[in-house]
Amino acid sequence: MNRTLLLSVLVVLPWMLSSQERLHVHSSCNFIGDLDTTQLYGFTSDQEAEQALQRIMKYTGLPSNFTIQAANVPNAAAVIQGKDRYILYNQYFMLRIRDATNTDWSAVSILAHEIGHHLAGHTLEESGSRPEKELEADRFSGFVLYRMGASLEEALVAVERLATEIGTHTHPSKSARRAAITNGWLSAKELAEQDVASNPEAPNDISKGSAPSNLASNANIHNLWTEYDQFEYEKRGIRLHFNFNVQNLKGEVCRAVAWFYDAEGKPLRDRNGAFASATGQVTTGVEFFPKYVSTNYQDLSLFIPYEELHLPDGKHTIRYRVALFHEGPNGYQQVGPPSEISTIEYSAGPPAPVSSIRNTFVEHEAYQMGNKGLRVHLSFLVQNLKGKPCRAVVWFFHQDGSPLIDSNGEYVTMQGEVSTSTPFRPLYEEAEYDDFSVFLPYQELHLLPGNYTLKYKVGLYYDSPSGFQQIGPKTDFQTFIYNKR
Repeated sequence: MNRTLLLSVLVVLPWMLSSQERLHVHSSCNFIGDLDTTQLYGFTSDQEAEQALQRIMKYTGLPSNFTIQAANVPNAAAVIQGKDRYILYNQYFMLRIRDATNTDWSAVSILAHEIGHHLAGHTLEESGSRPEKELEADRFSGFVLYRMGASLEEALVAVERLATEIGTHTHPSKSARRAAITNGWLSAKELAEQDVASNPEAPNDISKGSAPSNLASNANIHNLWTEYDQFEYEKRGIRLHFNFNVQNLKGEVCRAVAWFYDAEGKPLRDRNGAFASATGQVTTGVEFFPKYVSTNYQDLSLFIPYEELHLPDGKHTIRYRVALFHEGPNGYQQVGPPSEISTIEYSAGPPAPVSSIRNTFVEHEAYQMGNKGLRVHLSFLVQNLKGKPCRAVVWFFHQDGSPLIDSNGEYVTMQGEVSTSTPFRPLYEEAEYDDFSVFLPYQELHLLPGNYTLKYKVGLYYDSPSGFQQIGPKTDFQTFIYNKR
């Protein structure tokens, strides 16, 4: 890696910049330790910092949806201010860690770690840094650094220097973080080795450098297929897959692009500039970087959210075509012929809510707000309900399946049966809850002293214009033992 370039990116006169702003951050994940967001200031970052961000992002195959900015953070952090995402970094800290480790890879791995937080959606939760989030970001850092050419030791150097031997409530121990980075690095290495094994040109080509400039580049697209109702960047949409081969473009910046048409072959027109060609047609694309003189891609994919097709509710026939490009001295130039026109059927409109309750169990002798009772734990998945008020409801029954009857109106259904619930509001279009809980005080079972075999059912609901509607089926009867003294 060019040491001079990285220094110019991360240590450009941190306190002599011409502008600053107060940051009002409501969600953050810090590389090491806690982040005090009450006195946070951002400083103007230069163009080279953005270029460093984009260089890392090229190795992910994804566009960046955040901005890099210098700030008075302790080290580096992924944050959200309003609806905007930022990577914040302390320029003086980056200089010190570079000097302490004697390598630029330490700063790059920290930056990649924070990018991983944003791409994994960690900053959408206001709980801040948590050990499981940090390990996911560490794994991402190891994966990307392998692809950028770092050795395992270089990928680990920042964590080895900065992480603590004993974990905290926000960050895991050094050994756990070391294992996560190693796992990501080895995963990237395994994928690269599989690519070499599947590419007949690779064994004789790896050390030859770029393709000779007098060889014409070419590409052939072999096959296209479509997946519906996929999620990316918290959006629901279509993912287009295809196979192809490119020749004589080793190490070049290339791009796969898809254009969309209506049933009559007229281009779909963009309305907001998010997924648009220079002429205003709906399009989507992704960069790729061939590794060999002749490189086979078994499954490259392009994603477009349904909403970016800009179609009214109802059924539609859509057509699309894919072409490949490489970045030449005069801009992107097409490589090989485009694909044939492919046709897909699409039904526009809000997706139906979906849920799946996977597991439940009862915890006894639990306390909540001074009350002793039982806590029903459940794990479940809900889809297509981002930001909507929802509720998990538990009903209680005798052993024979007849409902327990309420006597004080505290924990009760409209039919007078014993029930309890807890509200929630999904943060994502596809939200998974590993350990959600619903509490009921023991006295609200309204039972006399004795030993009981009881049952319960669980259901999920969301708030619709016509009131709370059930999402998916309720669970079957679940049995538990209750001894009332």
